[in-house]
Amino acid sequence: MSNPASSLEEAPPQETPLQAKWTYEPAGTRHLGIIDLGSNTARLVIFGYVPGQYFRIEDVVRERVRLSEGMGESGVLRAEPIKRALATLKLFKLHCDTEGVADIICVATAATRDAENGASFLARVQAETGLTPRILSGEEEAYYGYLAAVNSLTFGDGVVIDIGGGSVEITQVAERRLLRGQSLPLGAVRLTERFLKSDPVKKGEFNALVDYLRAQLGQVEGLGGAALVGMGGTIRALAKMDRASQNRPDHLHGHRLTRATVDRLVDQVRALPVARRSNLTGLSADRADVILGGAVGLQTIMALGGFDACTVSNQGIREGLFYERFLAPADPPLLDDIREFGVQNVMRLYGGNRGHFQRTRDLALSLFDQLTELHGYGQFERDVLGAAAWLHDVGVSVDYWEHHLHSAYIILNVPLPGWSPREIALIALLARNHRKGGISLEGLEGALEAGDADRVEQLASLLRLAEYLERGKTGVVEAVRVHQGSDWVQIEALTNGDASIEIWEANRNADLFHKAFARTVEIVEGVA
Repeated sequence: MSNPASSLEEAPPQETPLQAKWTYEPAGTRHLGIIDLGSNTARLVIFGYVPGQYFRIEDVVRERVRLSEGMGESGVLRAEPIKRALATLKLFKLHCDTEGVADIICVATAATRDAENGASFLARVQAETGLTPRILSGEEEAYYGYLAAVNSLTFGDGVVIDIGGGSVEITQVAERRLLRGQSLPLGAVRLTERFLKSDPVKKGEFNALVDYLRAQLGQVEGLGGAALVGMGGTIRALAKMDRASQNRPDHLHGHRLTRATVDRLVDQVRALPVARRSNLTGLSADRADVILGGAVGLQTIMALGGFDACTVSNQGIREGLFYERFLAPADPPLLDDIREFGVQNVMRLYGGNRGHFQRTRDLALSLFDQLTELHGYGQFERDVLGAAAWLHDVGVSVDYWEHHLHSAYIILNVPLPGWSPREIALIALLARNHRKGGISLEGLEGALEAGDADRVEQLASLLRLAEYLERGKTGVVEAVRVHQGSDWVQIEALTNGDASIEIWEANRNADLFHKAFARTVEIVEGVA
């Protein structure tokens, strides 16, 4: 990145109880709590980070407050929602105090922004909790959603939408830069209270909602583009329902909701009373009553904008606020290479022999490049192989024994921004299979596409050879040179010393290459 605000060598601030607890963190690690008081839900996220270098989410607390409940046309926050919000924010502040997190950003969005008594409500928050909330304008809310999208997905052109409880933010993006952002009062809670008053929903109510959304969203300038990215509770809920129906094990972040899927889910939810919606796999009970209003909003945006699919972002304004701090003073605060940062972030979090990781990667990619005519793969597979080589041994941070399984688990469960769910599954499978034995796809078949079993076998065979050519972790094998015949491959290991262990191990573990490519293989020594 071009804009680190500090370095790992920076003198650490005075240790807090939280820093004492997380003893594995490098010197200079800071902690930031971000509280987002939305119209439907309040969330606290605690980040641990070194500015410009690495970060992790260390805690998340969520509570449904339904702050906009009962506002209606009056525009007044009501007593019970205020009571719920204050109680929740007091708990969030206490949690931060207990964890030693003194640096807290607290923001409020549409419900507070639109309320006649919003300012007096925030004065009570400050007096009773010690927090200093900031009301985000609609444009600011759109901006922070944009930052979350472009720093976590390979997204450069199109539209970002954030469907919240009180409002919908719509942001046009070109070449990773924000063109315009706006906020419309079309959130899931607001639409539900205004239009969907029967249970189950009556046809006339539903049609009135559709007509209203088409009229309002039809006035949005530039609602179209190369891609649509969606965030917010409604879209996450729809993605969870879709994944459950497909029995997919992949990440929510990066999941693709097709237009046909959204249409199907709208019809499914519409047909059920609220009590039965709660039984739908993937849909939480606290969102069952408002999911339809938000889902029809997404359906309408996709129809008007001509979008075939919506890519789901599991990040939102909280992460956008964090990136602003993490990448300061860059303006706009954008990661240079999202995919590379994601891989490097995991390595910094879990440590390991960086020199070994890089040498294994260089050898694996050299084998890949020299064998292109044999395997016929392109940049997609090369990128996956390179990421797997960087991360194949991170599981040693858990334990050496079965570390290939630990590595796969870390890859599947720690965010890798910019990589699709399918790519993450492939990277994890390569790490899982980088040692001995046959290939296992167990548990991840649902995330793969046709031909991926062969991809895993062939790419894993290259990673395995590279791993054993770096067996001593000394770099004694500097490079490889490949020679091929009609039914054989010779790999010449160009060495700068005694590489007998590496060549012996590589030959012992060349059986997967033979199986994957139907070629005998021999590894011989050469001079670098």
